[in-house]
Parts: sequence; structure tokens; C-alpha cells
Amino acid sequence: MTLADFLARLQRVKKSGDGYLAACAAHDDRKQSLSIKQGDRKILVYCHAGCTPKGVGPGKVLLALGLTDQDLYTEPRTPRGLAAKTVVATYAYRDEGGTLLYEVRRYVPKGFLPFLPGATKPRLPKEVRRVLYRLPELIADATPIP
Repeated sequence: MTLADFLARLQRVKKSGDGYLAACAAHDDRKQSLSIKQGDRKILVYCHAGCTPKGVGPGKVLLALGLTDQDLYTEPRTPRGLAAKTVVATYAYRDEGGTLLYEVRRYVPKGFLPFLPGATKPRLPKEVRRVLYRLPELIADATPIP
């Protein structure tokens, strides 16, 4: 939704500084108490009388306008969580015999998450034994200290 579309849903809109003031749709507003401003990717809404923009609290501004929080975004939202990240490396953690215990995936933007073998969601239960990365290679290359 554009800022102009949002403002068109309100009454008694007037320019105020770098934003706008309007009558709040969630309560009987004698004086314009609703501030509206264009944010980076979202329309910012604040009621100075205490109404909340979301569907909770005393005012329910968006509910009164028939909107949701998603309607305030002026640009498509990027997905959150793992869907927004790209795997750039996978590190296998094996025991002394070479059995895969778990793996750690590296993501961009930067992040590291542990996965059990074959799992699609990050999880590493407490009962899974933690080992050094490349443990079998370290044991094979180990030189005894006299």
C-alpha cells in the first residue's frame, strides 16, 4: 500500500512536519491525534491518544480501518529465518570412527546452525556428543609428545 492510499482511508488529514496528522479511526477523535509518516519500507502510524496501530490494546487503529500490519509495507517484505539465508558451506562433525554425528551449516548473511544428519530444521539435542571438527583427521595426523 502507498502512503497516499493509506491517507485516503483517513479523515481530516493535514500535513505536519515530515508527516501527517489525521483523525484516529479507532476512537472519537475531536483533535487529530493520529501521526502518519513514511518509513524506510513501511508506513509508520502512532496515535497520541494511546490507540495501538495493531489489533491489540485499546484502539485497534488498523482493525478500525480494515487493514493488517502487512498492509503498511510499501515494499515487498524479505522472508525471515532460514528462507532468507543461503547455505555457503557445510561442516561435517564425525566421531573417531568416521561416523557422522551432526553437521553445521554456514549461511549468508553470516550465521552457523547445527543439524542432525538428514534433518531440515536446525536442532542439536543435548544427548548428541560434541566433537572437534575433523576429529578423525586430527587423530590420524597426531604426533605423540615425548
